[in-house]
Amino acid sequence: MFCGACEALLLARFIARSLAARPDNPSIVLLYRLTEPLVAPLRALDYGQPLYGAVIELSTLTLAILLPLLLGIGWIWWQQRNYDRAADV
Repeated sequence: MFCGACEALLLARFIARSLAARPDNPSIVLLYRLTEPLVAPLRALDYGQPLYGAVIELSTLTLAILLPLLLGIGWIWWQQRNYDRAADV
């Protein structure tokens, strides 16, 4: 559930930035503030891009792809770990 909410927020941010949403709109400001801690570690991917206007944020796109992939790998690992414990009993 948390992954889905994060994914939805990231995709909304990606669409807002690519369509040059007005940064003074309160709902856009809220969206950017909610997603900024998620995107901040990958901010180096966006180096050299303008702050305003239509921008394809590579950090947001990368995180939107990696987040479900990493959580899926974690889920598979967790299931395998629990299966191995059940087989030991």
